[in-house]
Amino acid sequence: MRDTGAGFSPQALERGFDPFFTTKGSEGSGLGLSMVYDMSKSAGGDLRLSNRSEGGAEITLRLPFRPALPATTGLVLLVEDEDHLREGVRDLLMTLGHSVIEATSADEATALLADLPDIAFILSDIQLKGEATGLDLAQRTGGKTPLLLMTALPADDPLHIEAARTGPRPAQTLRQKRSCTPSGPFRHCRPMTRPLIMILDDEPEIRRMLSDVLEEAGFDTLSFSRASAFEAALTKNAPDVCLVDLSLPDSDGLTLVHRLALEQGAIVIIISGRAEVQDRVTGLELGADDYIIKPFDPAEVVARIRARLRSNKPAVEAGQTARFNGWTAHFDTYLLEHADGTETPFSHAEGEVLRLFLNSPKRLITRNQMMESLGGAAAESFDRAMDVRISRLRTKLHENPRNPQLIKTIYGAGYIFLGDVSWD
Repeated sequence: MRDTGAGFSPQALERGFDPFFTTKGSEGSGLGLSMVYDMSKSAGGDLRLSNRSEGGAEITLRLPFRPALPATTGLVLLVEDEDHLREGVRDLLMTLGHSVIEATSADEATALLADLPDIAFILSDIQLKGEATGLDLAQRTGGKTPLLLMTALPADDPLHIEAARTGPRPAQTLRQKRSCTPSGPFRHCRPMTRPLIMILDDEPEIRRMLSDVLEEAGFDTLSFSRASAFEAALTKNAPDVCLVDLSLPDSDGLTLVHRLALEQGAIVIIISGRAEVQDRVTGLELGADDYIIKPFDPAEVVARIRARLRSNKPAVEAGQTARFNGWTAHFDTYLLEHADGTETPFSHAEGEVLRLFLNSPKRLITRNQMMESLGGAAAESFDRAMDVRISRLRTKLHENPRNPQLIKTIYGAGYIFLGDVSWD
């Protein structure tokens, strides 16, 4: 960068990178150039000040070229014990499309990794609360979960040197970890995401419309025009719902529906222009879970899918007493009882949220799922009400509001309850 002004003074050339040095008097903080200098040096670059022979100042910034890593999204475990730093990094990760769960120590992070196999990668400070460091955390993972270390330690600090020598390389950190179904027809892997809907229809307008509507409603989609491509994709993906047209260019839709019902664990919904009663009866008898006639209202498709996903969930515990981590929740009397004998009442609204968590421990519960299960007003007011309920529950469970251990927020996604639950 160059200008045609008076150039830098000898004092500015000598001290321009010193923190708080300024030639602007009270109008300058003296931190701008020093911050840029530190950041460029940390990145392996350089910053220089000079005066041009023909007049004017010149600032030269040099940064090493590094190819960008492939962009991935997923659940990130952020390990940082400084609250303000954790908040800033969290915002950056969410801007990149990640969901974020947080820990403040290596021990807490290790426990989360044991409970949540769907963590895509770990971003950890080297210095952490407690005796264990980010390097210890890297050793504990054994390379199973990609990990990236960050630090503000100077380059000559022993921990920084050790991390540079033995720590993970950036190229290793963003390869997306995938969660696998251990058995059954879906022995393949895909990242922890929203429910996956696979669409098979030879009409491009319908495929496009369904994909747009379903993704806006909170689902992931894959669409296909031919049965051969659809079936090939089934070997690599584990859909929650399959939407299948019966009139296909390369296969009989009813035969495919029957095979899906026998071999796959997904919900199968037929979408067809065949409106005769016999067609609907045949499709349902061959194993389809539902039958939607074209033309249809896209909102109806979304509602039918959500209804099927709800009815396909395992039966919820019918008990009135749940035990978890030194607590007993009595839903018949709306009391929380601690192991030391103290009792704390909770409201019906708080009880609804608590029961939802206790029925699905160690599983992500999105805000959309909470809204569907609990009902309520418009999304904005529902979110505010839910924040209040969860805050009150955390208080009654003696949770540290800055670092709760039972009801964890997964930023950008929802909540997860990390207790070990049994029902009476």
